[in-house]
Amino acid sequence: MNASPVHAPVARDALVGIDQAVPLLDGRLVPYVNLDNAASTPAFRSVVETIDEFLPFYSGVHRGTGYKSRVSTIAFERARELVREFLGADPERDVVVFAKNTTEAINRLARALAVEDDSVVLTTMLEHHSNDLPWRARFRTVHGAPSVPRPTTREAAPFAPSRATRSPGPTFPTGRRQAAPTSSVRSRWRPRSAPSPSSGSTASPPTRPSSGGTRSIAWAGVPGLTVHGPTETSNPVLGVIPFTIAGIDHGLIAAVLGYEHGVGVRSGCFCAHPYIAHLLQLDRAGGMAWVEQVRHGDKRGAPGMVRVSFGCYNDMRDVDVAVSGLEQVAAGELGADYRADVDGSFHPVGYVEPLLFSLDGR
Repeated sequence: MNASPVHAPVARDALVGIDQAVPLLDGRLVPYVNLDNAASTPAFRSVVETIDEFLPFYSGVHRGTGYKSRVSTIAFERARELVREFLGADPERDVVVFAKNTTEAINRLARALAVEDDSVVLTTMLEHHSNDLPWRARFRTVHGAPSVPRPTTREAAPFAPSRATRSPGPTFPTGRRQAAPTSSVRSRWRPRSAPSPSSGSTASPPTRPSSGGTRSIAWAGVPGLTVHGPTETSNPVLGVIPFTIAGIDHGLIAAVLGYEHGVGVRSGCFCAHPYIAHLLQLDRAGGMAWVEQVRHGDKRGAPGMVRVSFGCYNDMRDVDVAVSGLEQVAAGELGADYRADVDGSFHPVGYVEPLLFSLDGR
């Protein structure tokens, strides 16, 4: 596949770590290709520079009486104002609550939303676990069709956990732009017990799977590759491609891309096990069988996919590297024997990872 003249919307040098040299299995150093942006995005240099500029003044917020504490408090409250202005929130009615990420924001909302405890939450099998488990913990949930774009309750619609480059959070239609990981919270907020973040937990398959199809597209002509999910006509700008290659474990595909081609992707079920099981046409009995295996500590052979997810800086050169690696995987051209560990990850046998960075300073 030849490189395309299409360029990324953001210059690569505007972000930190882009094209960082990383080691390959054969000893070469190559520019790293990050196609796992749905999980981790690199920082903008402007953000890093702003943090570095402020760090000498950093101190406790709303606690100390010293100059640095006063400056930090002013900066913190100004940040609330800027986010509120960006979201178009009403300063008389809304308050911005900062959270570490969307998972924590949704947990806070689910624990504090002022609705009756016997309310019913309408959700879908599409949800990330962080937008599923917190609601299950407090309410009875009903899984509807994947196409239902409804807020869980009428009161939930004004709440908008938001982030800059990826948005696997709530499906509450707010019509607002998205910024930092925050929640724009209205005055119906009701303090409850401390949140219990649910990231890393696993939701059970829905009791009533919805109808839906799987499309089979050979991405870039890779033999045996199937892209799963909606058709390209339903959302032509979505920068996420989940796929499988017939007969090859998703974990092995991801490992070979990483170790032999310097390409970072994600494999597994992406904290959306019910929907992945649906796309893979895995029945409930089959799904519960591997769930039981995982409970016993063995994730080898668990069903899943490989996910490529693009950032604002990726270009066709990155795609070329990934597709070249996938073609070699599909052809069985591996540079080493790989072993599957009980956590489901694959590693080349006998390979010693060279460390380009160490906290020990060596």
